[in-house]
Amino acid sequence: MGKSFYEKEQEKIRALIKIPLLELVLQFLPHLQPSQRQRDDTWEVVAIQLGQQRFSEAVHEKKSMEEVEAIPELNGFYIREMYEQLFANFKKEMQFRLAMQTAAVPNSSAGSPMRTLSFNPQDRAEALLFTLYQMQYWDVEMMAKVSQEKLEKSFRRYLEQQELGEKDKLEVPLPVVHQYRKSVELKKNEILKEEISKKDKRLEQLAQENKRLLELNHDLLSQLQGHNNP
Repeated sequence: MGKSFYEKEQEKIRALIKIPLLELVLQFLPHLQPSQRQRDDTWEVVAIQLGQQRFSEAVHEKKSMEEVEAIPELNGFYIREMYEQLFANFKKEMQFRLAMQTAAVPNSSAGSPMRTLSFNPQDRAEALLFTLYQMQYWDVEMMAKVSQEKLEKSFRRYLEQQELGEKDKLEVPLPVVHQYRKSVELKKNEILKEEISKKDKRLEQLAQENKRLLELNHDLLSQLQGHNNP
């Protein structure tokens, strides 16, 4: 069974925004932000930037107002799903090609870091995805670095207090414990609100896609009727 008109239109959109999307992801790193809210907000920023680029390109190419207005509005949820699919497909392709290289080289492993570094991107999209692949655990490295810095400060305070003989100050004050408990409760509420917001965004996206599909079907029917009634 062939692809529907809507599916073909979606493929065109993905092909047009693929490289600009990857460039913006590399610029803003939305998937590596420290909190869910920051990740969601940064994906929205990427979507806005991408939409602005498409609008500017359409104006620069002197397209008609109808073509400019027909450019679909992008949102963070749609952009994130597209990126995740591109990244997943790239990882499969990279692992397959590395495995093929490994099969030709005795005593080598496709999953080894040195083997991964030998991967040779074939185009700009692969180069961007490979760079993002190498950066996929940067958030973990950053957390470890910040934690190490905090631990170093804690040890400095501890040693300074030991030298001054102020051992009683080593205990965590009770108000701080209460503050942490309150912070946890606030965080729980924030997570629940974010989940509700994500579901609302997903419903909004589905509504927009359905509206776009109805418009495309209407245009297609109008074109067919025009051909049948010369």
